Amino acid sequence: MKINLGKKFVLLLVVLVLLSAVFVVYSFKFDSVVGKEEVEMTLIVENSRVIGFDVDDEVLAFGKVPRGSSNTRSLTIKNDYDFPIRVRLIKEGEISEFIQFSNNDFLLEVSESKDVNVIATPSYDAEEKTYTGVLKVFYLK
Repeated sequence: MKINLGKKFVLLLVVLVLLSAVFVVYSFKFDSVVGKEEVEMTLIVENSRVIGFDVDDEVLAFGKVPRGSSNTRSLTIKNDYDFPIRVRLIKEGEISEFIQFSNNDFLLEVSESKDVNVIATPSYDAEEKTYTGVLKVFYLK
């Protein structure tokens, strides 16, 4: 039995569509977003040996950080839902290339808390300026 090239293409397309649909359903079923928070981040890169701290509670501000040095801010993330959640952190903006997390993509049981360090380390070739961005915290079911 011969199957021409057109029928093979249609069959392949149908299989790909079905696999994509299964993937989408699986993703939404197990990773549905139940909450989201956004926190602005700022970092001032200076050619200095002194780290300047910023204690602003509304912004995740790292203050003045010399190239090649680092500054850490700590966040406490708590599960206030009545079911276990997965927490996923996403960094965006020009600051993101300098940001690392001590923990990411982790599970929290009901009422459980976890401290996450957010570390800003500007590279040695970073331009002297103020970098900004956003930290997005997704709560997934």
